[in-house]
Amino acid sequence: MDGDHGSWYFSVQVRGLDGQRQRVRQGGYADPEEAQEAGRALAAADRDGAGAGCTLGQWLARWLATKDALRPSTRQG
Repeated sequence: MDGDHGSWYFSVQVRGLDGQRQRVRQGGYADPEEAQEAGRALAAADRDGAGAGCTLGQWLARWLATKDALRPSTRQG
């Protein structure tokens, strides 16, 4: 791993809870493959309509993926 590189990010466009398109950028991944996999999973959930008819757990996972600045205690809760 390159010692100068901190972490990897992904950026995808998904439908927000209001139905409008929005960009989601999430970071903190150790390598580019991990970031790409997380981005693809979020994009797939968007294509599958995860915002409508999803479980609370699925919705919360998607919501957390859109939040960059959460305190660790909020994320843990």
